Amino acid sequence: MRSMHVVQVLCLVAGCGILFRVDAQSNEHRTTQAQTFSKSQRGFDERDGESLYRSICQGCHMSDGRGASGAGTYPALASNPKAASAEFLALTVLNGRRNMPSFAASLDDAQVAEVVGYVRTHFGNAYATPFTAAQVSTLRTAR
Repeated sequence: MRSMHVVQVLCLVAGCGILFRVDAQSNEHRTTQAQTFSKSQRGFDERDGESLYRSICQGCHMSDGRGASGAGTYPALASNPKAASAEFLALTVLNGRRNMPSFAASLDDAQVAEVVGYVRTHFGNAYATPFTAAQVSTLRTAR
């Protein structure tokens, strides 16, 4: 019975797309790289918005962007009027919001711009104005 609970917990962690790195490195190093999400151990390897969404976002916001409720509430990104503001989405990705973690340390400016652009042009959102890595950089430095 206990092993079944362990499997359920492991599936939950994997379903959210988050893996925690456990190693024998010093505490100082561990604080700068507490989480790893890719082979490079410095962030996500994906570069395009769709791949980033699938790797990071869809675990909570679902593959169709409609969000979910259950153990928590994950807002819908589909047909979301807040997607009109690329800055709002980018700041949410960078800083986190409510129960969503910050991805500032895990994504570079181009990756943030890509995933924001993907959300703004998919799931019934039709906000095609490009959002650039330079704009993300400006938001990141203003934090």
